[in-house]
Amino acid sequence: MELALARRYKRWRHGRGFGIHSPFAYDFITRTLRERLPYYGYDDIDAARGCAGSESLLPTRRLRLMFRILARFNPPVVAVVGEPADTVLTATFTAVRHDIKITDDPHDADFIIVNGDTDFSIDREKVVVVFPYTRRTGSAALENIWRQISRGMRFDNGCGFSIIVADPKLPRQQFDVRF
Repeated sequence: MELALARRYKRWRHGRGFGIHSPFAYDFITRTLRERLPYYGYDDIDAARGCAGSESLLPTRRLRLMFRILARFNPPVVAVVGEPADTVLTATFTAVRHDIKITDDPHDADFIIVNGDTDFSIDREKVVVVFPYTRRTGSAALENIWRQISRGMRFDNGCGFSIIVADPKLPRQQFDVRF
């Protein structure tokens, strides 16, 4: 009980930027993950959700989080590995960039979304890997990718959403953050 309470307190504290010493991590947590103000693409996401026949496994809150992360890194190529992207997730990608290329090959992309149980290797030095549902995809895939990264940061929210930012300029750190 005490361990769970301490973990929750640490996640709450880090989620507000307390105890975060890395400038990148502090900025990423406070201005991207925990941002509460509306972004320009939220209307496009809501319109895509409202279209007939368009359903997404991700709730609106997580789609908006995906949009903020995509807007932060602004990748030209996004790889969706595992299950293919649904129409609402694709609309989220195009709300960031209209010329975005969506592929299923993780070796061509700077931004990878793990959308199902899959196994692949990271061969790039600088890449962002997003796990929107680690409970559904399994934590083994997350741990496998994290082991392959020599430099970078990992952000877990404790509710099944994880992000790995691999960058040779960043130290290897893991953060439990409420977002």
